[in-house]
Amino acid sequence: MSLCVSAKGPQGKDAVEVAAVDMGPYQLLHSIKVTISRHLEDNVWGSRFPLLMNSSDTEARYGPGEVSKLLAELESIVEGLERLPPSLVERGSDSLPGEVPQQLRNPSALGLADYFLTVDGQSALRALLELCRLADAHRLAIAFT
Repeated sequence: MSLCVSAKGPQGKDAVEVAAVDMGPYQLLHSIKVTISRHLEDNVWGSRFPLLMNSSDTEARYGPGEVSKLLAELESIVEGLERLPPSLVERGSDSLPGEVPQQLRNPSALGLADYFLTVDGQSALRALLELCRLADAHRLAIAFT
């Protein structure tokens, strides 16, 4: 799975990818969402972060008008998770069982915000946050593909 920031080409042609984050397997984003729900939403899925939490893990699309709301959600998520120890990570759920591969976990992270890693070894949540900041600054759309 890759989260892409895309901008429409001239005269409405196909979207052109201007930046991307390779998130790896779907279990990574799902484990992030389960962790968010459990620790930041009191197990009420989407109650605080509806844009991220209620979107498809595989085909979500956020138009330029929604990106600023998604950015605000991600800022709150990172702020909340960086205060929690990695030992509180959630491994998945019945709907998508399985663990995140070892190479996408950072057991030496000081907080949950930096526990999950991208394929490139970056903090997954911080990489998504920077992608949203880029998209928001340039009024671009974001797509999970």
